[in-house]
Amino acid sequence: MTPSEQYADVRTRMTELVRDLDDERLSLPVPGCPAWTVKELVGHCSAVVTDAVRGNLEGAGSDEWTARQVQERAGWPLADILDEWEASAKVVEGQLDDYPKGLSRTLIIDLVTHEHDLRGALGLPGGRDSEAYEVGRKGFHVGLAKTIEERGMPGLRLTAGDGWSFDAGPDPVTTVHAPDSFELFRALAGRRSRAQVLAYEWSGDPQPYLPLLSRFGALPETDVVERT
Repeated sequence: MTPSEQYADVRTRMTELVRDLDDERLSLPVPGCPAWTVKELVGHCSAVVTDAVRGNLEGAGSDEWTARQVQERAGWPLADILDEWEASAKVVEGQLDDYPKGLSRTLIIDLVTHEHDLRGALGLPGGRDSEAYEVGRKGFHVGLAKTIEERGMPGLRLTAGDGWSFDAGPDPVTTVHAPDSFELFRALAGRRSRAQVLAYEWSGDPQPYLPLLSRFGALPETDVVERT
């Protein structure tokens, strides 16, 4: 799949997950984004591409930027949010294959992360065999490796109960073993707390690596308990 097709694939799955939800389900809190409900998460996803189309990118990615997106759509029916998302996404998807690789990858990683935020709120696991998921997983691991190398630190070996492994950085001296590779994906997305990550099996000192694991800021202090 091209980047455009990968983005559209995730957007279609997310739309299908929420389109027929009642107000009670739309109001469910999202453990991975605890300030938002399911509907607000979808509103943010729509707003990202809408702001990109409109060139409204000042402060992009900041808490203020995302809070404004959610607030603007607070009174909208879900159908209107989905219509906006489709219209704006069609514009972006028509151009995405020509974006710089780093930018297109960032948009896909952000959206696939939110797909699993959504699934974790609704208790509807899936989407783990998609190309976008692999882009996200690889992006998190390569980003961690780059950070470790830039800091001149020994590498960290990541392993999982489903047989997956990855060496983040050269000459690993510390290993972290999680129950499965999806659990590591969520941890590297900042969707697991510091305590949850420390509860994985570690050989070596985890402390130097904890501040580096999440690609979206520090690991949360409160446990993230998703319905997966």
